[in-house]
Amino acid sequence: VTVYQVIREKTTTLIPATSFQVKAIDNQTIRAKSYTEITDFQQDIAKLGKALQGTQRFAKELETRINHIQQAIANTTNCPPSLSEKANKIQKEIQQLQWKMSGERPKASPEEVQPAIPPLKQRFSSLRWIHNNSSAPITQTEKDLLKILKEEFPPVLKALKEIRLIKIPELEARLQAAGGPWTPGRIPVYEE
Repeated sequence: VTVYQVIREKTTTLIPATSFQVKAIDNQTIRAKSYTEITDFQQDIAKLGKALQGTQRFAKELETRINHIQQAIANTTNCPPSLSEKANKIQKEIQQLQWKMSGERPKASPEEVQPAIPPLKQRFSSLRWIHNNSSAPITQTEKDLLKILKEEFPPVLKALKEIRLIKIPELEARLQAAGGPWTPGRIPVYEE
């Protein structure tokens, strides 16, 4: 490990590269046979958690962006009705993907939500809670939860990427061609 101190623009090495070995304290009630298996599993969970959290925020940003586009379409007199229909379809896609990620948004309290397949966020929270800071062997339930998340999450991320990289730019180009106003995420255009 190397220890640095950063003050404004100046970085100073306090301790040069030094090797050391960490030993676990022998205070576990239930000990796994392989500590490496546990740390690898926890790293998988952490990696997935970062991606899930980022994807939730990304979906929220897309929802905000499509809302701005819908308002711009409504304010543009030259927009054909098909443009509004396309924007509404994209908004529904985003909402469905958010539902897969976070589940139904209760109107008042969680007790009002109908029984459904657990959303990705709930599955991940369960997995993280079950094994957070645990030294016990990894259970089959934990392995199953991680497997389900690794199967169900990538298609959601892929669909959101497609919306961001293909569908929204196409919609924005059509809005621009119809003389629509600037919307967040687009570079303004000025032509004399």
